[in-house]
This record gives sequence, C-alpha cells and structure tokens, in this order.
Amino acid sequence: MKFWKGIFFDMDGVVVDSSSLWSVIIGFMRTRYGLDMEVLDRVSGYNLTAVEAISMILEDMGIYSEGLLRKITGEIDRLYAARLGDLAALEPDIERILAMLQSRGVPAVLVSNSSRAQVGLMLEHFGIEKYFCGAITSDDVTRGKPDPEPYLKALEMTGLRKDEALVVEDSRTGADAASGAGVDHILVVDSPHVQDDGIIWRYGLYDFLDKYTRI
Repeated sequence: MKFWKGIFFDMDGVVVDSSSLWSVIIGFMRTRYGLDMEVLDRVSGYNLTAVEAISMILEDMGIYSEGLLRKITGEIDRLYAARLGDLAALEPDIERILAMLQSRGVPAVLVSNSSRAQVGLMLEHFGIEKYFCGAITSDDVTRGKPDPEPYLKALEMTGLRKDEALVVEDSRTGADAASGAGVDHILVVDSPHVQDDGIIWRYGLYDFLDKYTRI
C-alpha cells in the first residue's frame, strides 16, 4: 500500500467554497470595465491566475495596457477583501482533515492561482494558517496552473520527492499542473455518484487521506 508524506491543497473549491464570491467579482468586473469574458470560455480560462486571465481578456479585446491590468487586478483584490466574509465558507470537513494531517506530522501546502493577498486574507479570516507549512501563490511563480511550476515550487518548499506528495484539486487546470509536475493527484467532486480513478467524493476525502497518509 502506498502512503503519501505530504499533501498539496488547491484553495478555491478544495479548502474554501468561493464560488459565490468569484461570481460577484466577475460580474462586477464585467460591468465596471465592460470586459468580454468570451475568450475565457473558449480556453477554459476561469481557473487561471487573475493576471493571466485579465491579460488574456484585455489582449483579446485589443485594449491591453500594464496600467489597466494593474488597476483591474488591484480592484479584484480590494473586492475580494471586502466580500470574503459574507460570500465564502470553508469546504466541508476541511479543517478536520487539516488537523488530522497536522497531528500525524504530514505537511500540508496551499498551492493556489490566487494572489498572495487573497490567500493571506482567506487563511487569516478562517484561522487555518496554522495547519499549513507554507503557501505557493500566483505572486510566487512565473506561470500559474496549468503550468507545473506551482507544484514544483511546493516540492522544493517541502523537500519531498515527487512520488511522496499528493495534490488535491477540483479542476482540470490544477490536475494538469500536478501531472506536469509528475505528482499524484485526486479530484474532489460534489456528487457521490461520480466514480472513476482519481476522483473522490468531497465527503469521503477525510477517510481517504486518513488511510493513505503517513510519515
């Protein structure tokens, strides 16, 4: 039986349910700046970093400038901070999972395409920073997921070999990043009826990690 010695968690959709928060942010940005999101639909780009997604939109619209990019991404961070408390919640069982891993000395790393500011706010708001040995954010890499760099950085941070770590994701973008880094991954889903290799029902994640993590 294989045991993993470290777990790398995606943030949005794995640690925190931020779907309502991002829906409000995207709607506001679309209205405020007249952004045409169609390019993100074409390339499944909603899981990219904010800088990469907004850059892609502005370039597709022919209005890209560094100043406009900074203005929009800065406003995204401000809106994220303002609405996090009432529009986001921890995913079911996640704090119990993190506490279990911590109790047996299995390091957990948060690996997110969100900005350092957003990740810091989330960790502080929900009081779960204590469970993570570190975080890799969009500010820490040259390219975010689906590029493998974020997970390669997490390996470097922990000193784990590729075969010793497990990535927990909820999107194909994140799964592709894990695969590119040569790290095992599972996808959490909200339905117990989705059955396939590498797919875990959200409410079965605790038992799965409890069974397959050891130092």
